[in-house]
Amino acid sequence: LIGRLRGGRGREMARGVWQTIVAAIPMVSAVSLPWPVSTSYGSLDPEASAAWMVRYLGAESIESNWTVSCGNVSWVRMPGSGYEFHFVATPQLANSTFSFGDYVAYVDELYGNLSEQTSSTYDQFMDFHVGMIVDDMTPFYLALKTDNVPFFMVGQYPAFFDLFVEIPHTGAILEMTSQRLDVDDADLSLWDICQDAENHTLPATTSALSSALATNFSTVNWRKTTFAAPYPIAMELFSIKYLNATHIQQGHPGVWLRRCAKIAWLEFDYVGPAGIPYQFHMVDGYSYPPKSGLDVPQFAKLQEAQRDFAHDKLDEWAHNHLAMWVDDLSPYYAAFRRDNISSLLRTDGGLYTLLVDTTPLAGNVLGLVSDTLHIDFQPTLWGADFCGESPPPGAATL
Repeated sequence: LIGRLRGGRGREMARGVWQTIVAAIPMVSAVSLPWPVSTSYGSLDPEASAAWMVRYLGAESIESNWTVSCGNVSWVRMPGSGYEFHFVATPQLANSTFSFGDYVAYVDELYGNLSEQTSSTYDQFMDFHVGMIVDDMTPFYLALKTDNVPFFMVGQYPAFFDLFVEIPHTGAILEMTSQRLDVDDADLSLWDICQDAENHTLPATTSALSSALATNFSTVNWRKTTFAAPYPIAMELFSIKYLNATHIQQGHPGVWLRRCAKIAWLEFDYVGPAGIPYQFHMVDGYSYPPKSGLDVPQFAKLQEAQRDFAHDKLDEWAHNHLAMWVDDLSPYYAAFRRDNISSLLRTDGGLYTLLVDTTPLAGNVLGLVSDTLHIDFQPTLWGADFCGESPPPGAATL
């Protein structure tokens, strides 16, 4: 029904149908809404990934909370907002069929030179990215440009500019958004999600201040996480039911008109440090490259084939996840147990992290973090199975 509706009246009818469906979903009764605190990525070289964030984003290195005997961990914190990025290497958890190293090599070849990319050559795997918002793009742009770091930019003209760059050794894309860029000759292309328009170059917005004055990195605030998701609606329903997220109208009209992707957007009913709510964007870019070889649905199945949360086993793909703080993890823990949702519990001795496999055969993992969880056993410590060995007897199992 919804797919056949057209025009303004059709969109209103579709919205009404969707709101009726959502209203019928029983939600988790929680003390607080999940609040984004960090993004974790697998990395072939965590120190180098962290050093890149320090050099080009103005991050600061911080100590990890984990005790790791195998593998390597490096953490950084963003300026102003305090948002963290965690980089993890666990080569002993690598799978001989297709490892994290194989993945990074594959997407690096797929991306090519990001300076030669535009919104019209955007591929499916670029939708695995976190979106940050900065008050001034200029210092970030100049730092990357000075060192010839490949990146590309798109404009949602005249309001916002997005810069896409790869975090080294992770295969992960970072998106930065701003309304200010004091560079007259920046190469910006119009955002073209359906990839069938010509590459239109847009002018940068120049403020009254000289770019020479923009020498310090500005605050880097969280804005969204985008998930490359084979089943966007399923992940949306999961987020509404278990995370108390709210459905919103997605912002790419071309998707509705030309059916070039399947997209679902959500947001959380609070205002963050940048004055905006946090959003989830789930995207099935089935019409995007690659046209042959490994695509996102196949990659998701590959991850799920290696996942065994039911037996308290961590896999290297689970390192890629958004972590969100909740005041009390207990209602989420109880809901996932009740509904047999694939989950894995870990602790660092002071905080609990519940890794959740959000949608069957989708591969996407979400972490819920808290200092409160009412249970009668001691969960497995972070790092205890980084050597590829099973956790000690009596460890937590969901």
